[in-house]
Amino acid sequence: MNQIFRWFFLSCKRYLKRVSFLLILLAFPVAAGLFLSSENGDNEGIVIAVFSPEEENRLGGRLIERLEDYGDGMFSFRVCSSEEEVLAAVASRKAECGFCMPEDLERRLDEGDYRRSVRVYRAPSTVAHQMASEVFYSLLAQEYDRKILTDYVRTEEIFDFLDTETLRREAEKRAGELYDIYSSNGSTFRFSYQEDNGNGLEMGARKEAVSSIFPVRGLASVLVFTAGIYGAAVLKEDEASGLFLRLPFRIRGLCRNAGLGAPVALAALSGLTALLVCGQWTTWYGELGKMLFYGIAVVIFSSILGRLIPSSRGICCLLPFLVIASLVFCPVFMDLGQLWPEVQFGGRLLLPTYYLETF
Repeated sequence: MNQIFRWFFLSCKRYLKRVSFLLILLAFPVAAGLFLSSENGDNEGIVIAVFSPEEENRLGGRLIERLEDYGDGMFSFRVCSSEEEVLAAVASRKAECGFCMPEDLERRLDEGDYRRSVRVYRAPSTVAHQMASEVFYSLLAQEYDRKILTDYVRTEEIFDFLDTETLRREAEKRAGELYDIYSSNGSTFRFSYQEDNGNGLEMGARKEAVSSIFPVRGLASVLVFTAGIYGAAVLKEDEASGLFLRLPFRIRGLCRNAGLGAPVALAALSGLTALLVCGQWTTWYGELGKMLFYGIAVVIFSSILGRLIPSSRGICCLLPFLVIASLVFCPVFMDLGQLWPEVQFGGRLLLPTYYLETF
């Protein structure tokens, strides 16, 4: 076993001596950090796409007005003219997620159909939709609760002492005004997210927004995938030169896999570093565990590819096509499968898709 580990570390050292490979590994986290620092000053936060077909005097229209005026430096709501526009914005990563309200939103809420009242779209490998949902639904609740209060004043028997329609309407109007005052000045209750490092959600929102411009996790998955295929090409050259013939037969296969795993491990380290720099890190257990299984899958895929293609040149010729296919069909920059479902089949043939779907 010591021989296998020694072969692995020697293989890592060998790849690090390849200047072009080393520069790619170093450039990826550096580029991610530069994108983050360039967005420190004027980033508008996480963009959320919203759409409602209802007019301004109805619940959906009033909520749209409230969302347009909402501004806390963390979320920016973009009003779309159709559900298709929301879907396109999310698929192209112009928005992290989207909320589409039906034309009969108020009726559905009145009937208790809360679960299917709003359709939610989210970009792949994002965690911002959970926080954005809290903001969206809290604003929806504020707008809908105001209606409940005014309806209660207008219809319930407890206010029958207001024996004229004029008094009822004045009481209804006053109840709405009081609700607006108490809900806006924080005298009822409110909640906020706070991270352990004391930076609060603003830092997390800014980093999440940068990931829309520079999709760190998606590019990291493609980098690891590319490193595995590149390792398969190098392995073919080593086999052709008779490198493994000098090893004992019982450890040849393990040394092949160890040599193939070296570039994958180095690329994974580069990708994880970039995720840490850009604030896309979730948990140590989750990130390391998922990357470990993904790296093993890439090694197995590359090993099978090396068995099917007889020469190093053939693998090198195939490499750019696999990289382009990963960038196009996998949800790296955008999820084309949401726009054209038939594209999903192409993504299912490539490993980065499965890694990204775990987030």
